[in-house]
Amino acid sequence: MVYENHNENIPDYLSEYCNPTNCIPKYATIDEAAFFIAEDNIRTYNEMMESLALNELNVLESTGQEVVYEQAEKESLYQKAKTLITKLWNNYQGFVVTANNAIAEKSKGFRNSVYNKLGGKITKDFLRENIDSEKKFVETYTYKDFKDNISRIITAFDNGRYELANDIKGEIGKDDVDSAAFSEKIKASVNSTKNKAAGKEVSKESGFANAIKDRLRGEKVTRNGQWVIDNFLEGDKILKEAIDYVQTRAYIKMAYNNAKRFFNSAIDTITKEGPSKRKEFNASLYSTLVSGINQLSRALSTAGTATVSVASERFRTCLSISMRVCSKFASQKKDKKETKANGESAMMSESTTTTYDRVSSLFAW
Repeated sequence: MVYENHNENIPDYLSEYCNPTNCIPKYATIDEAAFFIAEDNIRTYNEMMESLALNELNVLESTGQEVVYEQAEKESLYQKAKTLITKLWNNYQGFVVTANNAIAEKSKGFRNSVYNKLGGKITKDFLRENIDSEKKFVETYTYKDFKDNISRIITAFDNGRYELANDIKGEIGKDDVDSAAFSEKIKASVNSTKNKAAGKEVSKESGFANAIKDRLRGEKVTRNGQWVIDNFLEGDKILKEAIDYVQTRAYIKMAYNNAKRFFNSAIDTITKEGPSKRKEFNASLYSTLVSGINQLSRALSTAGTATVSVASERFRTCLSISMRVCSKFASQKKDKKETKANGESAMMSESTTTTYDRVSSLFAW
């Protein structure tokens, strides 16, 4: 399964993505892509740890002694750790490209196949006259303070990577460090960051993604026609979001830039604590450090994919509302043209019906 880039409008900030991940099949939805990279991230770490364990076992069986890390083995450990984090970053980049492709295609399809073929402009007067202000229109979420909550999640991970770096600073080169205590310190630091990002205590890995989504979604609400009238052209600018997904792109970029900064910092920490930077190097403690950075990196990736998923969900709501309104507009225009002249109406009706019928094809996600 090789990723294929079939979107002509990749944002500039994604132009650096040059090593397509092979863990996301091209048919995957956004949520499926998040699952695939999470699965691959776990597998990549497990494979690295298995290779280290096998090496130590081979040494123990052949010499009867525990492995003593010479410089070459130490350097190999560092390279494997760096490769691990680089792979996690590459997977996240692949996810963002996949999400961008999916959203861009839906937006483009709506814009070209529906909105641009309406043959007229939807006005506030049209909305007032044709949408029942009291009637239920859509069930959705408030998405209250969406941008601010993304910033809070970003801040939690920014602070978390600094705290982790401070917790382990200089520890790798000591011989008298309690390995168990060191491991618990790193675990506590990772859990603290995750809880701050989620805005509440999260006990299970599977609950972290849902907690991030809950924080971004806000409360579940039923929106009536008046809310659509007020926000279709103004306020939340529902139609504009469906046409060119400006806010969605901005939210995804925020999450992407945070991940880029984090992964660069993670590699920097692995390098600074690595064998080439320290005369005294404890391989066991270093492995524990890599495990902690891996856990925090995976949490960051989970938070990032959850953020993009909810941003996409919000976009789909805007798209669904816009298609319903455009369908109503096309239907009304069709009716007016049919009453104008029987001869012209047959031709006009065919064109308008084509636009009207295209709406339903965009509901598949």
